[in-house]
Amino acid sequence: SPGFLLFAALLYFFDNAGLISAAVPAILVHEAGHAAALRLCGCRAEALYLTLPGFSLDYSGALSRAGESFAALAGPAVGLLYFAAAGWVGRALLSRFLSLSAALSLLLSLFNLLPILPLDGGRALRCLAGESTAACISFCGCCALCVFGLWCCARGWGISLLIAGLWLLCDTFRRKRYSTWSFFRRN
Repeated sequence: SPGFLLFAALLYFFDNAGLISAAVPAILVHEAGHAAALRLCGCRAEALYLTLPGFSLDYSGALSRAGESFAALAGPAVGLLYFAAAGWVGRALLSRFLSLSAALSLLLSLFNLLPILPLDGGRALRCLAGESTAACISFCGCCALCVFGLWCCARGWGISLLIAGLWLLCDTFRRKRYSTWSFFRRN
C-alpha cells in the first residue's frame, strides 16, 4: 500500500546501520521458500502482503495438513540455508552487508520457528496437534516471550523481545476475536 511504502522509505532514511537493506534479501529468500513449497504442493502464490504479525502470502489451490506444514516450514528452512551461504560468502569477501544479512536471516528463521501462531512454527504445530492445542501453546508462548522480553529489558539488553511478544499477543487476541487462525489467506 502507499502507506507501507512511505513507512518503508522513512525507515530506510533513518536507518544508518543498513539493517533494512540487509533484511530485504533475507525476507525475500524466506518468502520465496514458502512460495516454492506451495508450488511443489500444487498451489500458486498470488500476492505478498505486510500484515500485523509480518508478511502474509495469498495462494490459490488446496493444501493438505502435511502440505501446509511443509509450506510453513519451508521459509525458515530456506532462510537457514541462506544464512549459511551468505555468511560463508560474507566472511570470504569480508562483506559487512552479506554478514549482516546472514545474521538477520538466522534471527528471522529461528524466530519464525517458535510454536506461536501465526509464525511458521505455530502453523506447523497446528497441522500436527490441532487448532485448540496450537492456540493454547501459542498463547503461552506469547506470554513467555513477553516475560523473557521483560527480563532482557531488566538486564539492559533492549526491548525488542518484549515488543515482539506484545505484538504477537495482540495479534492472538485479534485472531481470536475474528476467528481467523490461518496465516496464509485463500483466494
